[in-house]
Formats: sequence, C-alpha cells, structure tokens
Amino acid sequence: MKKTFIFYLSALIAVFLSSSIFAEVNNGGLGINVHLGLGGGNSVYAIGGDNASNSQIGVGQGGGYDLGAAISVGPASFYSFAAELNVSGASLGDLEWTDTEDGNDLTYKQYGEGAMAFVDLRLGLRLFLEPGDMGYTYFYGGLKSFSADYKMTKVRIKDNDTGLTSEGVALQDTGAAGAGWVVGFKDFSTLNFGLGSIVTTLSFWYFECNMDEKTEMGNTIKIENSTTKGFGGEFGVGYAIEPMGLAITLSWRGEVVYNEHNEVGSTVDEGFGAGYGMFLLGATFEL
Repeated sequence: MKKTFIFYLSALIAVFLSSSIFAEVNNGGLGINVHLGLGGGNSVYAIGGDNASNSQIGVGQGGGYDLGAAISVGPASFYSFAAELNVSGASLGDLEWTDTEDGNDLTYKQYGEGAMAFVDLRLGLRLFLEPGDMGYTYFYGGLKSFSADYKMTKVRIKDNDTGLTSEGVALQDTGAAGAGWVVGFKDFSTLNFGLGSIVTTLSFWYFECNMDEKTEMGNTIKIENSTTKGFGGEFGVGYAIEPMGLAITLSWRGEVVYNEHNEVGSTVDEGFGAGYGMFLLGATFEL
C-alpha cells in the first residue's frame, strides 16, 4: 500500500514538472494559475469608541498570507475568461495606540491575540495574453467576505507627560464579520532579458459589505445603520522563468475594512475596522 501511494505521488509530481517544463503558458484552452505569498508587517484593529472616528485603533506586528487559484478558458492569444478563489489575512498580536484625556498624552498597549481573513470569489477577463508569456491584465468582479476577532487579556497605560505607567487585567473579546461584493484589477507584466524575465505586479480593489451584527465577550449584538467599505492594493517586483511557468516575487500588500454603525436601540455612533500592510515573498505557478 505504501509503495503504491509513493508511486502515484511520484507520478503526479512528474506530470506537474513535465507540464511546467514543456507546456507553453497562455497557449489557449484551459489554464491554471496558483499563487502563494507569506510574510509579515503591521496589522490594525479597532472596535467601539463613543463615535465612529474615536474607535481604539490599535497597531501591532503580525504575520500574513495571500493564497489564490484561478482557472481560465480562452483562445491562444489576447484574452481569456477567468474564475478565481483568493484568500488573504493576517494575525493580530499586542496593539498600541495613543489618546489624549484631560490634557494628558497617553499611550495604551493592549496585550492579546487575534486574526483577520478576507475571502474573494472572482469572475473576470484576462487581457493582453501572448503564447509563452506569463503576463496579463485581469479585470474582475465578484463576492467578498471578511472576518476579524481579537481577545485582549490586559492593558498598560503610560502617561507620556509624567512617565508614569499603570497596568492591569482587562478582559475583552470582540469580533465582526460581513459579506458583499468586490471589483478590481491586477496587472502582471514580464520583460524578457535572455536569462529569464523581470516581473512587475500592480493591483487594486474596492469592496462594500453588509455587516448586521458583532460579538463582544461571546455575545452577539445586533447593529443598524451599518455602512461597511474597504479597499486594498499590492505592488511588487520579481523574476520569472516563463518556459516553466514559474515566478518569484517580493511585494507589499495592504487591505483595510471599516464600518460605522449603531447598536440596535442606541443613537451612539460606533466603529469597527481591521486591516494589514505587509511584505510578502510569493511564488506563482502557471500551467
């Protein structure tokens, strides 16, 4: 049984490698594009506040990822129709923010952990295709969802004027999620120089989602007058071996979602937000 499994696994790897080496990318028919990016940078999270612009916007360090797979169908040149699933997100760690209270300049640091995730299901058109060239420009629209949560265990407050610091237990568990639509574009350009190709990537997207509830300490709270918008972008450079359908890139990617709402029965404006900005080392495979 073990030998049979190893045989089929080896055969699958061999088929993939032979397809990558000998098949020409963007040669018409069915195409498959897979990308994976891992990295780290800054992540932000905010919820509550006595008005939408006074939410506690905490900034910290976190790891991030961007994963995607697309299937395209089209002729051998210029364009193809594409369907794509893309998932990205980041972790949340200790967060800091500054505020002014009674004339005192204060720095807050909350200790905790959390995560956020963004999921896109996209349909669109890939343009400017050429056989043997990995480059394309992709215009798309589709469905979008997001989720974020953060659990705080304690908080430290520092008075920046006097240098005095206080610290104590502060349990808080919050989160939110929503779903809606997204539109955007992605440009993946290559320039061959003999030993391979220089890659440049540029993308931007905008989305709006419906968010009708949030969670606090395990309790679901209904909200109303809710408006949720977000946007993101990415740019990077890299190196491609186009006959193999392989590209390695280093990029900066950022995405943020922001919501304004009232709790049901309340006239107090509140806010929620989450996002990240980070560098990713990525690989793209195209068949």
